[in-house]
Amino acid sequence: MWLLADIGGTHSRICLADESGLIAPSLHHYENDRFADTDALFAAYLAAHDASPTAAAIAMAGPVAADPPRLTNRDWTLSPDTLAPRLGCRPRLLNDLEALALSLPSHPASRLLVPAPETRPNGRRLAVGIGSGITACPLHGTKPHPLG
Repeated sequence: MWLLADIGGTHSRICLADESGLIAPSLHHYENDRFADTDALFAAYLAAHDASPTAAAIAMAGPVAADPPRLTNRDWTLSPDTLAPRLGCRPRLLNDLEALALSLPSHPASRLLVPAPETRPNGRRLAVGIGSGITACPLHGTKPHPLG
């Protein structure tokens, strides 16, 4: 059982997945103002689902290289070491645009703004986020390069 989360400044989305894919009834959307911090958010989610994930990936709206990783638009931190006891496993943190860029190869071209095949430069792709600002994350092969 895997825990997957997208933690933004205003809203968070959390779900569970396994080898067969997303467990649809586990997908929940939260307003972050209802929680004091990420510990309270994850505590509420895990209690509601009686879940014990064996792995976790958390996309966050902010730089993951900061010490500690902090959301850009909310005074919350997401340290893997601090979250591990709550989740029961050490989560992998990703920048939210990094996570989007990594998902690009799995999306059909019909869901993406794709230039004509003859103009695509070596399979490079770009995830662009428009929220509190405009940020981007290029994907070269399988390596994302978050810019914002």
